[in-house]
Amino acid sequence: MKTSCSEDCSTSNSGKIARGKSANIQINILEKFIATLDVDYLTFFSFENKINREVSIVHELSVSKRKDKLFDIAERIIKFEIDQFIENAKLGVFYLHKKISLA
Repeated sequence: MKTSCSEDCSTSNSGKIARGKSANIQINILEKFIATLDVDYLTFFSFENKINREVSIVHELSVSKRKDKLFDIAERIIKFEIDQFIENAKLGVFYLHKKISLA
């Protein structure tokens, strides 16, 4: 761990923040805590103990050594989903138009 936090990150101050007694933490203090922990922002904010699928996936992506490849795959999946949605919407409009025409 780095030790650039000095008195802003004292045991007393960090304890207050952890217990929620200091709700108005300043950004510069938060940055010092993160620097002291020697982690990046994504890792710091990725709460891996939380049972939340999205947070868990974001955490795994943020620490993966193959994140660029995984992001490429995710982008292709999202594009495929959007293309499928558009195609289904077109079919729905066509079906409604045909049904109205026959009525």
